[in-house]
Formats: sequence, structure tokens, C-alpha cells
Amino acid sequence: MMTNNFRVSLNLMTNNNMLKFFNKSPFLLFYIVFGYIIIFSMWWGYLLFSKNEQAFTEKVELDRINYQSKHDPIKYEETQSYLQLLTKYKSYRVMVLSEGIFFLLLQIMGLVQVRRIFG
Repeated sequence: MMTNNFRVSLNLMTNNNMLKFFNKSPFLLFYIVFGYIIIFSMWWGYLLFSKNEQAFTEKVELDRINYQSKHDPIKYEETQSYLQLLTKYKSYRVMVLSEGIFFLLLQIMGLVQVRRIFG
């Protein structure tokens, strides 16, 4: 059996440590989660960009092989097919970038609002 003094000192120690932790930085967990969201958003953005680059390169190579079998290989970059692939590639990059920026702005606005309300 625990003595009352030991139980009281254990409770005080636990409560004081918890209070010190939360008084020191009441938003620590919130900032950790916010940082994690930012990091994984950047990682997904990088993955989307790299997969888009890879898909574009593979489509261009496949289209170039098809074109070279029937036409002059030097003029491939001037074909309508290549220009359509390039346009689609660039528009997808703009879409991913603009969505990422918008998501980041929403996160920052949310952080500011939470900080304003509770801070």
C-alpha cells in the first residue's frame, strides 16, 4: 500500500509537470500538428510534381516513337500532339501549385484565427 504522503507528492509532481508543460506553451501540440500538415503537404506537392514530370516524359517519348515511325523526327516538338501534351503538363503544374498555395493560405488563416481566439 502507498502511503498518503507518497501519493500526494506523486500527484503534485505529476500535476506540476503537466501544468508547467502546458503553461510553457499551451499551443505546442497545435504547432506540432500544424508543422506536420505543412511538411506532408509539401511532400505531396513534390510527389505530384515529380509524377507529373515522369508522366509527361513517358508520354512524350511514346508519342515521339510513334511520330518518328511515320514522319521526320526533327520536327516532333512542332507537332500538335506535342504542343497539346506540353499545354496539359503546364496547366497541371499550375493547378497543383495554385491549390497548394490556397491550402497553405487556409492553414495560415486558421492558425491566426485559433491564435486570436485562444491566445
